[in-house]
Amino acid sequence: MLQALQTRSMGFNGRLLFIFGVPAVLVLILEGEPLRVLCGPAYYWVAFTLWFCLGSLFSSWKGGSIAVLWDFVRTALLMLFVVAGSIVTWRQCQWVIRTIALACVLNLASVWLLERSTAWGGRLGLEFGLVGNPNDFAGHLLLCLPCVLWVVLDSKSVILRLAAFGVMIAGIYAVLRTASRGAEIALAVEVLLFFFRGTARQRFALVCLAPIAIVGLMAILPNPVVSRLFSFTSGASEVSDRKS
Repeated sequence: MLQALQTRSMGFNGRLLFIFGVPAVLVLILEGEPLRVLCGPAYYWVAFTLWFCLGSLFSSWKGGSIAVLWDFVRTALLMLFVVAGSIVTWRQCQWVIRTIALACVLNLASVWLLERSTAWGGRLGLEFGLVGNPNDFAGHLLLCLPCVLWVVLDSKSVILRLAAFGVMIAGIYAVLRTASRGAEIALAVEVLLFFFRGTARQRFALVCLAPIAIVGLMAILPNPVVSRLFSFTSGASEVSDRKS
């Protein structure tokens, strides 16, 4: 999102991924870390990439498929090796979690402060970036919000915990504001998982605060968005899935 925001606001691509990513990859290669990373789930991602290459060769639109493949290799697959190869201690893992939580703040700022798109039939989304589509944006937030929750539970600073809690509420509202029904289900699953894996104190807090939060959020959501969230058939949807 940072590179997309930089490109959008300044009018040119600053190639932030290459500025920071290429040196990181070179350091990993010199230290021999990619070989350590190639274990467990990494095999599946590499196999997926190979299948992606094979599918692109037999695609009916090879140019478009190869372009998507190249974007995946230089961004998503590259990050697999950079992140997994760089983290070797729990302290480093904590820094990654905090970084993802901070990235969630950037994502929310991008959609609330810089440019709130009106091109998605009333749904919250962006007109730029890889996760500009409301469904993609909601899914992206659902991956980041657990890291924000970790800051709420782990931080010793009361101010930081309150700030992270505010980000949590804003993030949940943004997920619902996208009117993504898949994200709505995923959010409910995350809440249930937290309930069953949390401590007795955390469960009590969730039981007390969740109804208040649900009522409050539903009260401030636009009526078309609420109608779409409670309708699981395309005919009953009042908010379009397509750009207007």
